[in-house]
Amino acid sequence: MSLLTYFFIPRSRMILQCLNNVKFPISERRTFTFQYISSSKTYFSLPFKNRLISNSEPCTVKFLSWTSQKSFNFRISVYRTFRTSPPRNVHPAVWIVLRPALKVAAVVTGRGIRKWWRNLPKDKKRYFLNELKANRRKIGIALSLILCLSVGYYLSHLELTPITKRRRFMAFNPKQLDRINEFELEQIMENFGPKMLPPNHPAVRRVERVVRRIIAANADIKELEGKKFGISVIDSTIENAFVIPLGHVFVFSGMLNLCSNDDQLGIILSHEIAHCIMNHGAENVSFVHLLDLISLVIIAAIWAVIPNDSVSLLSHWLYQKCIQLFLELPYNRTIEVEADFVGLQLAAKACFDVRESSAFWNKMAFLSKTFGNGPEIEFLSTHPSHEKRSEYLDSLMEQALQLRSSCGCPRLSYRDPRLDVATANLALELTRRKFFELNKKPENIFKV
Repeated sequence: MSLLTYFFIPRSRMILQCLNNVKFPISERRTFTFQYISSSKTYFSLPFKNRLISNSEPCTVKFLSWTSQKSFNFRISVYRTFRTSPPRNVHPAVWIVLRPALKVAAVVTGRGIRKWWRNLPKDKKRYFLNELKANRRKIGIALSLILCLSVGYYLSHLELTPITKRRRFMAFNPKQLDRINEFELEQIMENFGPKMLPPNHPAVRRVERVVRRIIAANADIKELEGKKFGISVIDSTIENAFVIPLGHVFVFSGMLNLCSNDDQLGIILSHEIAHCIMNHGAENVSFVHLLDLISLVIIAAIWAVIPNDSVSLLSHWLYQKCIQLFLELPYNRTIEVEADFVGLQLAAKACFDVRESSAFWNKMAFLSKTFGNGPEIEFLSTHPSHEKRSEYLDSLMEQALQLRSSCGCPRLSYRDPRLDVATANLALELTRRKFFELNKKPENIFKV
């Protein structure tokens, strides 16, 4: 009695006839996908499985035979096709460079179609319209196929975020993104290298102490395993901090001056490390990539359908603004809110005083109103307003305090809410003195 087993291997296929007590020697270690097919009047297939065949552990498989269920122990010799050179993935930066060129090509294509149609004689136009009507079924099938392939591309690139388990679209693989991040790190080092403070500077040691505390308390997170964070403090009045996905922390000295204590600095750096853990930078690039792919078709249609160049240009501009206001900016704000949520958890596990999070953003709101260039319009910003962030963090405070307590952190002392106002007033006074001494106008408060 025998069974036919089909083994599917990348770029090749072979069929083996497996008999009872027959063993096939292993040639080398391989990972592949295989499918079992057994016969009982009609053929049916068991679910696909992935199995690693090794020299030390033979594969044990159960088949459903014609008479009874039997277990076969056998070893398989797997052959595969080979490449004379390693596969080369397109660098994702190529797409960033091609973005404007492809949009220009879409404009030129749409405008060319419009001119071609306008210059056609009436009989030719009638002929093409009749052809479209006659072949509308074929055209519909072709468009449906394109739509199905597009949906398949989108669904095949969906994944879940590490902590919040939110479904998102990721267009690039980790190796491609590492290249972008390495290039980004080189550019940052080249631009800010002369302003970097030495490793033994107190500001660098302060940031290093806070970062180590966050990483040590969150070592159970898979995305932080084996990642070594570099630390750089940039001597600049800019009030900002960021962490690139490779694991390098950049803090401007202006942000250190803005943080009243290490708890507030821990909140800010936890937020930035949350961006790194969640890989929000790659997610944002993928989202823009998806919008650009869709926009190419719409832009070409705008320039092809609208009969006037000036109206087409205005429609093109309005379309880009609508995409920015209703898709890109809300998506960025969603990412920031998620980083606030995850960052608060990281800070709580690191035993920071999480109440300082809302105090910090209250202070930022106060300074922004005092020194800003007018009211902050959240609808036009990539970040939520300072007041909204403070309110959102306050809504998470009970959960964060419980998490902090469950980690065995020391008990927090009673906090008078009026201290937040006092802290803001103190920061305001210090900021006034600083600007008076430098004889400068107040700068805008940078977003974190």
